[in-house]
Amino acid sequence: MAATPPNLFEMGLSTGKLRRLQRLAQGQVSGDGLMQLLAADWRLDLGAPDPLPPADRADPEYAFRLADQGGMSGIILGIGHAERYLGDRYRHIPFVLQLNGKTDVPPDDEALAPLNATVEDAVRLAADAVSYTLYAGSPAQYEDFTQLSRVRQECVAFGMPLLVRAVPRGTAIERRGGAGSQYALEYAARVADELGADIVVVAPPSPAPSRAAHLPKPYSDLQLSPADALARVVNAAGNRLVLVDVSGETGNALRDVVRCAVEAGAVGVMLGRGLWQYSLEEAAALCRELRAMLEGEESVPSA
Repeated sequence: MAATPPNLFEMGLSTGKLRRLQRLAQGQVSGDGLMQLLAADWRLDLGAPDPLPPADRADPEYAFRLADQGGMSGIILGIGHAERYLGDRYRHIPFVLQLNGKTDVPPDDEALAPLNATVEDAVRLAADAVSYTLYAGSPAQYEDFTQLSRVRQECVAFGMPLLVRAVPRGTAIERRGGAGSQYALEYAARVADELGADIVVVAPPSPAPSRAAHLPKPYSDLQLSPADALARVVNAAGNRLVLVDVSGETGNALRDVVRCAVEAGAVGVMLGRGLWQYSLEEAAALCRELRAMLEGEESVPSA
């Protein structure tokens, strides 16, 4: 039986946060809103991914058309694209302003994504939430936590929902089993909860058996199915809305993770760079299919 996600009306949200989250949940007033966000800011953080998407999908318009035709509940944008491309043509699409980011050029040993936009920018642009990437476990956590603290206070003042992308990174994380480990992802989800996120974005665990000996106990002895592993990560975020980051997945692997997300009690998923491997028509159809899976209206068998 699938776990039940938190209800918006039971989270103690301010009126401003509640109304904006209802818009991201496509206007649902029951409080049981579902979210499927498209992260269109991935090129800043990843640079040149492997494989490279076809050149005709490099145009930022591709993301907006995909969000529109795929029935996405919102799109995540950096400040430059939000100011330049939203306009009248796409103003009907709810959007989340990404406040910080970094390039993929320096090593992630002391990962930190500096701020490049503000909550006030989000209000000015009529955003429905802001997004902050938190590198949980990074040696640069003092600067990271301090930035996030300022963002959280501004979100409270402006009634703006705070989405935290909880990403384990840094040398200490690598010494303790790696960024995809159960330990790292549960810890990252808990940190985002403790630091005041309204929505927590987490990745599904991708453990490396060869590194299990480096995990702290009792994680070094855990034996979990993919569904149970993801459920533990979602549960670690407490009474927060949780989205599962499936941005790098494609095909039936993507469908399998979405199925696990539903069972784990997540309110939805964050899609991203994997969709750029498809044509616009194929990607939009896949988004609609995944939406139906999240709503429990369609079951797609695994390959």
